[in-house]
Amino acid sequence: MKKTICSILAVTCVCASAFAQTPSPLNLDGKSYPCINPDKSVTFKFTAPDASSVTVDCGKSYQMVKDANGVWTATTDPMIEGFHYYSYKVGGISFTDPNAYTFYGTGRDCSALEVPETAEKADYYTPKKDVPQGAVRSLRFYSKACGEYRRMYVYTPAGYDENQKQRYPVLYLQHGGGEDERGWIYQGHADVILDNLIAEGKAEPMIVVMNNGYAKHPGSTDSFDAFEEMITEEVIPLVDKRFRTIADCDHRAVAGLSWGAKQAYDLALGYPQYFSYVSGFSGIIVIGE
Repeated sequence: MKKTICSILAVTCVCASAFAQTPSPLNLDGKSYPCINPDKSVTFKFTAPDASSVTVDCGKSYQMVKDANGVWTATTDPMIEGFHYYSYKVGGISFTDPNAYTFYGTGRDCSALEVPETAEKADYYTPKKDVPQGAVRSLRFYSKACGEYRRMYVYTPAGYDENQKQRYPVLYLQHGGGEDERGWIYQGHADVILDNLIAEGKAEPMIVVMNNGYAKHPGSTDSFDAFEEMITEEVIPLVDKRFRTIADCDHRAVAGLSWGAKQAYDLALGYPQYFSYVSGFSGIIVIGE
């Protein structure tokens, strides 16, 4: 009898584990949906009792099904691990999810979820209590090139405020298309990654500057035509004035993701007097410019 009971309990535990659902780490506190299923599919729920049709778009569009209480549900195919933007569409109008945090991506505010990686895979961007933390500062400045006030984010490594005599190399880091200066911090965990790399001795302590790559001259229809002027004539002098940088090209690098990689290449190749190092991640090069 005891063996039978133990067997039943074991099977029950296995079944419960197999069907466990985990709320997305990017949900608001106490919100259960969207949730990640054991096969890495995602279940969404959206309340819209008067709607006749609701879809959820997370890279692929899924038609949702309404229950008697007006709650719409859809479960996706298995998704790859990592960060995903999504939105709901009701009557042709897109909505963010009131259950999740909102991020700027794909050129607009949208919701996001994260399909968690294993602890081992996520180790490099996981905060650790024994790792000294750097700081991220928001700096507002007026750009004559753009004719407007703008904002940049600046990461300073652990010990920056305490070590007043130390100067640092600078990395200018650009976001991908459809995102902005917040992307590397809020979506990409760049500050945590840097903290961990520096603590492990895999990266030199550095200052990292993140700007919005959408920078145009007043009245222009080109969303990027003021970017290089803004960086070289305004941002770099301001950063060198406000922060303890090593202010020469041998201690200055530029990198970017996707469209930001294209901007990084353009800066490094067009202004070698400013940058000695360049890197692009999933980047593009436009031939003939």
